[in-house]
Amino acid sequence: MLKRATVLAVLVACVLAAPAALAQDKYTRDDGIRDKFVLRAGFYFASHDTFTRLQPRDLPDVPGFDLETDTGFADSTTDFRAEAAYKLGRRHKIRLGWVDMKRTTDTTLQGEIDWGDETFPIDANITGNWDTRVIKFDYRYALIKRARVDFGLSLGLFLFRVTSGLDLVGDAAGAAEDVRKSAPLPMLGGDIEWLVSDRWLVRGGAQYLGIAIDDTVDGSWLEARAAVEYNLSKNFGIGAAFLLADIDVAAKLAEAAISEFEYEYKFSGPSIFAFANF
Repeated sequence: MLKRATVLAVLVACVLAAPAALAQDKYTRDDGIRDKFVLRAGFYFASHDTFTRLQPRDLPDVPGFDLETDTGFADSTTDFRAEAAYKLGRRHKIRLGWVDMKRTTDTTLQGEIDWGDETFPIDANITGNWDTRVIKFDYRYALIKRARVDFGLSLGLFLFRVTSGLDLVGDAAGAAEDVRKSAPLPMLGGDIEWLVSDRWLVRGGAQYLGIAIDDTVDGSWLEARAAVEYNLSKNFGIGAAFLLADIDVAAKLAEAAISEFEYEYKFSGPSIFAFANF
């Protein structure tokens, strides 16, 4: 009787323990580190290359200008960057990312600049701001899920917002031109994670959008990244990454003053970060 009771107790214990074991397997990597939730934060050392054009309505074509060369905006910045990932299951994950890149200028123009319906003459003293904010949200499904290799596809939205302004210093009329543009952009992507060894993880991936709507919008967006991470402990680690983006947009606008907007923007550079995983 005692033997039967012991066997029964062992079976009950196994049944009760099974869900916990399955749950642990679902969110625990082969190296024993749990990553149901991951938060990364650090600094992005970005290089910028920007061309822009605002075409005034009912006026001759304006040539546009190179932001860094023609108006003295910094071609590199150091910006805070953060991202988070949360696993909904063994193959399902949602991710959120954020970066805000701010630039200013205070310079004397070496050539004439046409910006919207304002003309800034040669030798004019100008001040300006150019802020670019990118917020990313996507859903990822792991097509291949192995002990040390994870390959998946993603579908998400990028919210891209540009806030810019140029002001002519000392002008009695206060000549200025301010532009604020933002748009949610659907993105398709793919990425891979490789657990090289215990505590070392390599990640890489890319996302892309190509869009053409009649004669209204024509453009593309490519983002790519590669990263290496090292877990200092089961819950904390450090990493380094390289990120790049290439944006090319031409749009016809319904605004009263501006009829066309062109924007070619590339930014890239290394990033260092710390992360926590639970």
